Amino acid sequence: MSLLAALPVVGSLTTAVLLLVLSRWPRIQKGLALGSNLLLFSIALALLVEVREGGIQVHHLSGWPPPYGIILVADLLSSTLLTVTAGVFLAALVYSLGYMEKESLRLSYLPLFFFLMTGVNGAFLTGDIFNLFVFFEVMLLSTYGLLITWDPKGLISRAEKLEATFKYLILNIIGAAVMLLAIGTLYGTTGTLNMAQLSVRIQTLRAAGVVHIDLIALLFVAVFGLKAAAAPFHFWLPDVYTSAPTPVSAILSGILNKVGAYMMIRLTSLLFVGFEGVSEVILLLGLGTIILGGVMAMGQSDIKRLLAYSSVSQMGFLLLAIGLASGQAIAAAIFFLVSHAIISSMLFLAAGGVTHLTRERSIDRMGGLAGSSPFLAITFLIGIMALAGLPPLNGFISKLLIFQAIIDSGRLLYVLIALIGAFLSIVYNFRAWLDTFWGKTRRTEKRSLSLYLLLPVGFLAAISLLLGIFPEPLVDLVSQVGVQATTPDFYVEAVLGGVT
Repeated sequence: MSLLAALPVVGSLTTAVLLLVLSRWPRIQKGLALGSNLLLFSIALALLVEVREGGIQVHHLSGWPPPYGIILVADLLSSTLLTVTAGVFLAALVYSLGYMEKESLRLSYLPLFFFLMTGVNGAFLTGDIFNLFVFFEVMLLSTYGLLITWDPKGLISRAEKLEATFKYLILNIIGAAVMLLAIGTLYGTTGTLNMAQLSVRIQTLRAAGVVHIDLIALLFVAVFGLKAAAAPFHFWLPDVYTSAPTPVSAILSGILNKVGAYMMIRLTSLLFVGFEGVSEVILLLGLGTIILGGVMAMGQSDIKRLLAYSSVSQMGFLLLAIGLASGQAIAAAIFFLVSHAIISSMLFLAAGGVTHLTRERSIDRMGGLAGSSPFLAITFLIGIMALAGLPPLNGFISKLLIFQAIIDSGRLLYVLIALIGAFLSIVYNFRAWLDTFWGKTRRTEKRSLSLYLLLPVGFLAAISLLLGIFPEPLVDLVSQVGVQATTPDFYVEAVLGGVT
């Protein structure tokens, strides 16, 4: 039993509670937040190394053995995503210290920030399908609070925030009801909630001709499609990403929609292995998401809304790889997931810097920022080149791996549709960059960006560039992730010890 597998959840939850207690001492509170986030990043890296060298790590809560007790499972897939999560949260936290109002930080923002991290870490680690629902609710409740946190720059009205939060609330209440229906039906059919045992029993029941197992799988696809903002479940995303404070938008785009994609991978490679109908539905969702997100992004003038629709379109590429369900495709999906988490988070943080300087949200009313803020111009260019899949950035490698997986599957029409989506990405992203940084210069008050706002953007941009120039270590890692994730026997053996 590995205690290390429990520390990401325990550490973030403990930090959230302590931040509430220390609300009267803001300096200590900020120091604790930064120190804890750095420690959690170190723990995630240590867990990844331990899993890679020693195999899948399992922690039994209260010592109860599976399938009766609650377990946390760290394999290569979950530990990789934990590391990315800790890194993105760290960048967003540093940015928040220079962006959010002091009172918001002290009273609600920082505790909710770490409660959100607790939900994300728990969703990646849980080996129990019902506790996945519990961690989803922790994520959602934290997100509701963060969404209505007052944006200090005054660009988002309270009415916009409340409208976006209301949409997000209603849709996720419906999603939660559907998820509970799917979990209840699955439990009534299989008699277990443990994902390793579910993997074994679902295959047995399907082989015996239990038809409604396929319907349960499709319910889960709908739930996780909503979390991942796949078309046609995407319509909540633009309002939420636009109205949220900038560091929250970065987390939503970089991490939260990836939780839905993560569970799509678990669906196709662990729970419902070999269900061709599920894979085909995910593929179709991916194609529709690529085109719809790209077309909608073409008509946007609000910089954050454009990035939001860009996020929708990019999630389509990720779903395409997941739907192929092969080891090669899952490896490509993980590379893309890691890359997009870094790129999209950086772009939202950079966009926050732009709006801070201009006090504008509309690209049409910006312009000429390249001279006054060359740092933002360069980092934003790195981000859009990566999104467009241009070398020498990590986005180029991620799209190359996905196209290779699609071609190897023989689905050439899908390649054509994906290429159209990639072309649209080049058009709308470069239009935004040119209008913002090289358009007609607008008169603005002289403002500067603090190191709190600049360092996270530069940090993420540098990682994007490094992963594009030296992709081999990450390619090697995701190849191992792909093999392990698409071989459910590894997961089942680690959790159940051969007792099925």
